[in-house]
Amino acid sequence: MDLSLGCTRMLIDECKAQGLLRNQCAYVLATAFWESGRTMKPVREKGGEKYLKSKPYYPYVGMGFVQLTWLAGYEKASRKLGVDFVKNPKLLLDPKYAAPILVLGSAEGWFTGKKLSDYISGTKADFVGARRIINVQDKAKEIAAIAKQYVGLLQADGYGPAAQKIARLLSVPADAPVATDPMPVVPDPPTKEVIQTVQNRLRELGYNPGDSDGKIGPLTRGSILSFKNDNGLTPSDAIDQAFLAALATASPRKMAPERANATVGEVAGKIPEARVHWWTRLGAGVGGIGAGSVGLLDQATPAVGYLSPIKDFIGDVPGWIWLCAFVGVCAALYIGSQYGAKKATEAFQNGERR
Repeated sequence: MDLSLGCTRMLIDECKAQGLLRNQCAYVLATAFWESGRTMKPVREKGGEKYLKSKPYYPYVGMGFVQLTWLAGYEKASRKLGVDFVKNPKLLLDPKYAAPILVLGSAEGWFTGKKLSDYISGTKADFVGARRIINVQDKAKEIAAIAKQYVGLLQADGYGPAAQKIARLLSVPADAPVATDPMPVVPDPPTKEVIQTVQNRLRELGYNPGDSDGKIGPLTRGSILSFKNDNGLTPSDAIDQAFLAALATASPRKMAPERANATVGEVAGKIPEARVHWWTRLGAGVGGIGAGSVGLLDQATPAVGYLSPIKDFIGDVPGWIWLCAFVGVCAALYIGSQYGAKKATEAFQNGERR
């Protein structure tokens, strides 16, 4: 599997023209790869005429990258593209028509009413569920695995329709040199559309700006700072001309293996908050296990002593309740610190935290 097979490049160009995200394009390519019998060329449904005539949709048999069938399917494609595929079905085997049928049909929900954005967006990638766009759940897991491979290939290839959109915002060619010197900050605050475009582009390059909501929240701010640090720009969270120019032409981010595969313990030695989470988790675990194993109130005298004013105020509470409360607090601290350590480790692995 590679991006030079058959009509792969034509499909990629069509995905870019329609503004599909990288993971959406990956699923389109996976669909074409599977439906075309791994050729990435438009094909006619397999089988002899006797077999095909047994199909309820005959003579409108499967054609193209997506195996378009039924008279209604042919008519819809004809209306959308302005070409009469009912009278000229062989045109469905022409890549210049087959490509937009697959891409637009997947994006707009021509085939089953389900569309790409229902399953795949900037914040989700349900490649298994996305099979419903074409054909319920037939071979869903196999096609999902292929889509994941295409994500990596497209990332290495620098796929990103947001790059072209940013270039249009700047009115500079998409292949312009990357700017490294700071330019004046754009005087007007960036619009929601500009921020969303930046968020989409950062995600395409391997950063994690969060949802494409058009707001500069903590994740977006951290991604902007990380990108500027990676590309030699003056550190700030401002969306300025230099940042946009670099964003439009940047290559996908490459993380060092030792960073990408860092363990919780390794990160704890590098990031203060991760270290706090690690020690909190250790202390809570030891305290909870110790208190739980003791099982006797008189073994927890120090804790009861600290809590005695409250105990006297609310009445005579059995000692086992205090012991359970102590264990519960330890458990809550352990779970909270475990989650915090996990998030700190993920931030270090993807470069948001150094």
